[in-house]
Amino acid sequence: MVTTEEIRRSRVIGLVMFVVALFGPAGVVIMGYGEVTINVMAMLWVYYSWGGPPILHPFIIVQTFPFTGFRLWLAYEMMRLYRRRVRIRRVKWAAVASETPFTLIGVISLMPLILYPSIYYVSITAPTLVLPLLSWVLLRVIPPPKEPDIWEGLPESVPWWETTDMPEQPGTN
Repeated sequence: MVTTEEIRRSRVIGLVMFVVALFGPAGVVIMGYGEVTINVMAMLWVYYSWGGPPILHPFIIVQTFPFTGFRLWLAYEMMRLYRRRVRIRRVKWAAVASETPFTLIGVISLMPLILYPSIYYVSITAPTLVLPLLSWVLLRVIPPPKEPDIWEGLPESVPWWETTDMPEQPGTN
């Protein structure tokens, strides 16, 4: 049974995770062809080093959601973990999935450098790992409630192969 304190704790942790998922940096893109530019991308804003403050616009989510959508899943699974609805293993898979898009793009962006080492244009993409690190810190500082033992209180039954009342096989004497 989930207590009121656990529900309150899961809401606070879920709120913190959702705010960081929406506003925390998700990935960094470093590009250069003579002059190096650095772009930082979050779910609701993008910063371009070549000019101006970060762009905070509601429609920027159309551009960033394919790269940052799994971050919401990690926030949701962390909230469910503190309500005893999922196990820690599922949260770990959500953490890996939350950083997979930028990692894949980073590997793909390194291909020209590997294939053509003398190329002058450089584009490196990397995840910032802010959300998985925050979830790891939260799990260490505020441990989730202990998982209930689903077998507790159930009577142990004798396995079928150890029973003596086996039915007779037809055709045997």
